[in-house]
Amino acid sequence: MKFFIFIKLIILSCFFINVRSEQKPTLIKPNAINGNPYLSKSKELEEISFENLRDILVRNNQEYSAALQRLNQATYDLKATLKLRYPTIDLQSNGLPSYLVGDEYRNPEFNSSTDFETNQLEASLSTVIKWDIIDPERKPEIAIKRLNVDKAKNALKTIIEDLTLRAQSQYYQLQTVRAKINTSKIMVNSSKKSLEATIAKNKALLAPRLEVFEAETQLLRDKVLLNNFYRDEAESIRKLSNTLGLSDNFLAITNDQISIKGLWNNSLENTKKNAILYNQKLKELNLEIRLADKRIKKSNALIKPKFSIINTLSGSYKLGQEEVSPPIQNNDYRKNMNNTIALTSEWRIFDAGRSKELKQKNISRKKEFKAKYNKENNRIKERLENSFTQLVSAKKNILNSYIQVIKQKEILDISDKRFKAGVTNQREIINNQRDLLFARNSFIDAVSFYNNNLFSLKRLSGDLEITPCSNNIDQLRDVSNLDIVSDIQYDPCDIDFQEFNKFEMSSINYEENKLEESEAKAEVEEELEEVKAEVEEELEEAKAEVEEELEEAKAEVEEELEEVKAEVEEELEEVKAEDEAEFKKDNQDLNIYSEEQIKQITSGINCKNFIIEQNKIYCWDGKKFNLYKK
Repeated sequence: MKFFIFIKLIILSCFFINVRSEQKPTLIKPNAINGNPYLSKSKELEEISFENLRDILVRNNQEYSAALQRLNQATYDLKATLKLRYPTIDLQSNGLPSYLVGDEYRNPEFNSSTDFETNQLEASLSTVIKWDIIDPERKPEIAIKRLNVDKAKNALKTIIEDLTLRAQSQYYQLQTVRAKINTSKIMVNSSKKSLEATIAKNKALLAPRLEVFEAETQLLRDKVLLNNFYRDEAESIRKLSNTLGLSDNFLAITNDQISIKGLWNNSLENTKKNAILYNQKLKELNLEIRLADKRIKKSNALIKPKFSIINTLSGSYKLGQEEVSPPIQNNDYRKNMNNTIALTSEWRIFDAGRSKELKQKNISRKKEFKAKYNKENNRIKERLENSFTQLVSAKKNILNSYIQVIKQKEILDISDKRFKAGVTNQREIINNQRDLLFARNSFIDAVSFYNNNLFSLKRLSGDLEITPCSNNIDQLRDVSNLDIVSDIQYDPCDIDFQEFNKFEMSSINYEENKLEESEAKAEVEEELEEVKAEVEEELEEAKAEVEEELEEAKAEVEEELEEVKAEVEEELEEVKAEDEAEFKKDNQDLNIYSEEQIKQITSGINCKNFIIEQNKIYCWDGKKFNLYKK
């Protein structure tokens, strides 16, 4: 007994070991971290890789699962149709059992006995074996079912290829948005530092308030871009998760960096040939044409004869009597056993033209799919040529935008040094930061567009492969010093994507560099304090000099005022002496007249102010004295 228990334990342990060895490794890394505020905190982020997209789709996508079930249905349908080649066996029974009771009365003029009764219990069973040895509809029907299986296989392949291309495109879109988020984070941190430095200089009276406003505006602009990219990332993650068929508790995410996925070294003509041979859409249309041919044959078979071999074996057992004069003997019984074998035929010689109309319908259907085949063929050629053009264009855009990123980074470094030296202002820094951001985003878009067109060509061409990059850093060519005026010939794999992504990764770790930044900030503040003290000292000296100059100027002004005052007083004295002399002269003229004579002379004068000089009267009109005339 113990020996048998020991054997059972060994068998169970081997079973569990085999089960564990057969388990496939997980394609998703759990517990990924992402700081996107638009993603649900209740859902776990699962990190996925580009190479596992197809396997995840096969496991989880419901559209693929439905297509797989349609293939299974077509396969079962074909197997069921193939069974028509074999004979069938039917078991039939008209009474299992049946009980018959009857009472019959006959005309005595013609029958010696008039009363008959029936009381009988019967059991019968028959076996029918039928084999359609010649069936004109069977062969085209089997061919149709085979083509339906091929259609389901082709549809399944089309669906998985389309889903893979869609998932790859969404993967690149997510990768692009995350790269732009990294760039935007760098720009936001840079704008924060620039704002802090500008505020410190403004407090030290080294920068105007306008530059502070410009730095604040740039920070807000970078925050808006970062917020928009966070929104786009959340939408891309949801789309990719839905395509991959992940459960509601998980979201797909990737930490892969921007890179070129390979090169397309196949010619356009070779790509067209393979596309025509292996394209699933053309295969589907070709299968529809072949199906129409088989349906035409099936229509012709409707008016052809059908031959079958039928073997019928029947037996019955009857207990009692039927239609006998009473009394009935209930113990009476009868047994019966028969076997019949026959060659039968069935031939519909007239169907009112139904088979002919069905044939014309399938002929028309065949012509329809031939036209669709030619149309799809031309459309595929057009798509291939467009994809080739877009791939070449994306290749040029990658190089131009990459060189632009390098040049713009150098421009920003030079502007930063000029700003620190006081040669330029904050506006130049802000403009160059914005240009660098746009240059990096243009490069990221160009790489994503290139990869999408690369895999679109792979999808259209069938079995042609993408040539992967060698990933040999020692062989990378410096593309930053190329002659941009001429037509540049280069390999996209020559670009150092590690260096491009290193800029992002090193700049994102703001918390790790916080201590260094705080030390640098303290040094800057200390220098600003020294500059502020020097400026205040210079201001005090300038203030003392200005006050001393003001005192000297005040003394000089007072001295000049005294001199002017003396001159004015002298002039006033002279004017006063002249007025007195004129007044005395006028009085002398008046003294020659008596008071009564003066009254008579002045009694008719209409002006308010007047003078008498040398026996003449002068009247004042507001501006001067005029000779008065009566």
